[in-house]
Amino acid sequence: MGRVMGESDFDEATEAAWRGFRQRLADRLERLADGDELVLRSAWGSVFLVRQADEVAVLSAGLLDDEGAPEMVSHLPLERVDQTAATTVEVLRHRHDAVHPALLEVGAPEVDPGLEAPVDAVDAPVTRGSGATDDYDDVAMPESHEHLHALVLDAMRRVFPRLRVDEDGDVPVRAGQSMVFVKVLRDRPSVELFAEIAHGVPDEAGLLRELAILNRSEGPFTFLRHDDVVTMRYELLALPFSGGLLRLLVRRFVDEVDRIATDLVARVGGARFLDEPEAEADDEPQPAPAESGADDGALALVGLLELLHLGRPRAQVVAELFDHDRVLLLGTLTLVREELVHLDGHHSETVLDALRRGLRHVCDDHGTVPLPPKPRVVQEALFPEHEAGDGSLDLGA
Repeated sequence: MGRVMGESDFDEATEAAWRGFRQRLADRLERLADGDELVLRSAWGSVFLVRQADEVAVLSAGLLDDEGAPEMVSHLPLERVDQTAATTVEVLRHRHDAVHPALLEVGAPEVDPGLEAPVDAVDAPVTRGSGATDDYDDVAMPESHEHLHALVLDAMRRVFPRLRVDEDGDVPVRAGQSMVFVKVLRDRPSVELFAEIAHGVPDEAGLLRELAILNRSEGPFTFLRHDDVVTMRYELLALPFSGGLLRLLVRRFVDEVDRIATDLVARVGGARFLDEPEAEADDEPQPAPAESGADDGALALVGLLELLHLGRPRAQVVAELFDHDRVLLLGTLTLVREELVHLDGHHSETVLDALRRGLRHVCDDHGTVPLPPKPRVVQEALFPEHEAGDGSLDLGA
């Protein structure tokens, strides 16, 4: 069974990257000298930040407007650099369609028109051609399957610094109730993005109609059916391999997959990859299950009280005692606060502190999330069997 860390949710990782960028930008703005200018470029426009006496002005120019005068967006006092940085991020994301701060170029054209750097190097710009790389410079010709796999992992780590890889070597990225896998194919130099968007579809005729519509209207993605499972796929030829292009494709795939999966399941039935399975109805009525939640909470509390006798337990240990269950932790917090449980001689604040730290750990998604079985990969042969020679797809390994 595969496992993936909570931070591999692409949206969460992107938001975290923008928050970090905004903070670094505010720090940089505080150090601008009077008359200094900083330029942030996305694929669809630029933002100019200019220090004027005790103010910082924010100006915006779209891709087609660069030859004209940029539009004034705001000018705020220097002590409000946090608000200026927030305004800048808003313009970049919603006016110039910047997908991720790693895709920005940072420059100071009044000093050196060639001065550009990745967003993470705002405080230490580098010059193109000096050996440093920006988001579109990680281009390479893979020499083998292993080399391509290493390039893919390096490219994805720009978005997920603590990247997780499953037992097949694929990178799982969560998107709502769907899961996208980034896979390096073994029989050719390509990277495949795929996701199981629906399974257990009961309406076979309706599913065939929907697949025809999806393949016609949702290009460039391909939709395939194998038994009662529907997959969404995109294949990127990696000769040469571009890390920046891969990240853009992953972003688009993640943006679309859960919407498509949700709509498909709503029309033809079935479930998405991470949907909870529905309980099967039995002919005979079953006795009501025991209130196991209360028992689980009581046992976990006993374990916590025993650990407190040994010292202050780590937040991760507390979270694991309660099986990373926020509801169980909140229920136990309530019982302790209202003095409804015996604390084995411990002060209530000591127990509450441990429970709160465990709850914070769970809410921060430091625990791992178990995944259902991985989708079945059904890959057709590239060549007919009689045409494929032993070295026909040799990448030079």
